[in-house]
Amino acid sequence: MEPKINNRYMIERHSSDLVKGYETKEHIYNRVYPVVTEHIHSNPEILGTQTTEALAMFAFSETNHKPKDSTILFLRRGRDYGIANFMYGSNPGLEFEFVIDDTTYHLVGNKASAYMHSALWIKTFYACLITRTQNGIQQLLKTPNEVFLNANIKANSFDIAFVNLLKGLFDSSANMGDLFQKILATSDPEVLEIERQNYIYDISIPITKLIHDLLRNDEEGFNQELQAALEAHKKFWSKGREVDNYRGWVSLPLLAICALAVDHKNFTITVESEYIPKWLYEKDF
Repeated sequence: MEPKINNRYMIERHSSDLVKGYETKEHIYNRVYPVVTEHIHSNPEILGTQTTEALAMFAFSETNHKPKDSTILFLRRGRDYGIANFMYGSNPGLEFEFVIDDTTYHLVGNKASAYMHSALWIKTFYACLITRTQNGIQQLLKTPNEVFLNANIKANSFDIAFVNLLKGLFDSSANMGDLFQKILATSDPEVLEIERQNYIYDISIPITKLIHDLLRNDEEGFNQELQAALEAHKKFWSKGREVDNYRGWVSLPLLAICALAVDHKNFTITVESEYIPKWLYEKDF
């Protein structure tokens, strides 16, 4: 059993030498960013690249214990670029507007494959949950699954089932039982690609279990699953080449579900970990 600290379970974050490179990465980002934003209209793929860059900077900033205002700025940028990215891919031929850093942009949507994969949509969705951006969630819900199926990194049946489960959280007409059954069917090892299994079983499936406990108002079960999910997260991201992957330093998926639990169910989170900074899921910003 994990040691208790103030009646909470503590799960420490794995370390990475790349964390030490924050100052250099921040300098490069701040130098390049103003130039990049000037080319959004001529190269809309920037929306996707900047989603990824901003989320990376968020992980670097939080891991290095930088001020909250700068850390949350990167998360909000990742969110806003991500929302705009999927608005672009979901509205071919239609003009739409979006705001980033207090600047309003207008673009005409177009069918695209780059940066339209479901994994990036999911990260953006999580960023919206953590920052409590309801209008952003509503925009993402409008993204048709065809966008993910036509992406250069095509969604498989589990990816679509997982996206539909997340969408179902904000769709009063959704049959959550059916959506959970689809998750079970598409995550069966007999049908799931071997190379995807570790990530899906260690990172994605724990989220579905937490959602299940959330919907059942099971606070105790939620915290038990959260502890197991954090342990699985640490196991996945602290081995091999994944040690230096910024995606493992802070868990967007678990932060997002904790935010939902705190906001919508008034749950008390009884597990502590740097993977899920308390100030973010309790909206101390």
